Amino acid sequence: MNYFKNTTTLLNTNILTVISNWYRSLDQRYKIAFIVALAANIISFFLFIAHHPLNNHGMRLPWVNPSEQLMFGRWFTYVIFTFFDCADIPVILPLASIILHILSGMFTCLCWDKESSVSKLTLVTLLVSLCPVMLSAFYYTYASPNFSFALFLVALAMYLSSSFNWRRTVSASFLVMFAFATSQPSLSVVATIFMGLLLVKIFEFEGTRLDLKKMLKETIISRLIVIIVGGVFYRISLAILDISMNTHATKTIALSDFPTRFLAVAKISFNHLYFTQPELLSFLKTTLLIVVICSLLLLVTKSFVKKYLFLRIIAVLFLFCSIIVATKVMYLLSPSNAFYIYRYNFSLGYFYAFS
Repeated sequence: MNYFKNTTTLLNTNILTVISNWYRSLDQRYKIAFIVALAANIISFFLFIAHHPLNNHGMRLPWVNPSEQLMFGRWFTYVIFTFFDCADIPVILPLASIILHILSGMFTCLCWDKESSVSKLTLVTLLVSLCPVMLSAFYYTYASPNFSFALFLVALAMYLSSSFNWRRTVSASFLVMFAFATSQPSLSVVATIFMGLLLVKIFEFEGTRLDLKKMLKETIISRLIVIIVGGVFYRISLAILDISMNTHATKTIALSDFPTRFLAVAKISFNHLYFTQPELLSFLKTTLLIVVICSLLLLVTKSFVKKYLFLRIIAVLFLFCSIIVATKVMYLLSPSNAFYIYRYNFSLGYFYAFS
């Protein structure tokens, strides 16, 4: 009887009322940041939403084989393609991508600072979602949600793993695995978010060494475990599905090549901050570079009024440079030399948002 009673209650529930009640329960900060970012994104990317017939990758594909990306190790795209019935749906897909970019930016900001003001939350979300590299999420229109969903998954995983809780850790690890199985360049994004968080926590720390160990255990180690375990899960999934490790998307460099590769990737990571490209021209790149330099100087200046001055300044300089390298961490594993392709550099938007 209880079963039928609960079923009847569920059927009589007005879904619009449920959504309305949920919306009213949200923090006002989230509502404002989301609405402002959504409006800005719709204006900025309206051409893609309008679904013009041609773009720089040729004709749009009305339908796609759901297994199209399987051979490249992106097996979770099968789920995403199927969700949209394998169709390149005008308006809906680009809007879905925009919403995922916004949510990714919001979760990233809350990961770095749970008490973010509405202005900070809005600004970070705008910088993540409107960075010119995000244009590449709309190039392959039928696959737009794939790129965007991967960004959303890694940001959500970092947000969920805010404390050392085995349920959250396992859940977040699976989210990271799904992200890698959707778009491998999301590795650079999750690394950028993680290194940004590490710098924030080290910079804000004011306690004893014992407090430092506790802070690292509760906020940093849990997230590091999530990234590592998620990566291991992904590698196991490739073996289970018998996916070749010799494709351009799954091949990895030899361990003996790592030192040379690291130096090359580190150099390119810094070069990309001033190297100009279409949609990232000299004026914009220079402006963003000035913001990055000012951000670093501000962190160093503020360190003078905190404890452990010498160690803190060294840590700030080292971690800030590490974040820049983290934006290209995918290339430390992959032999690919396509260092400046936008769809492999979504992490830049997160770095600029952090700055």
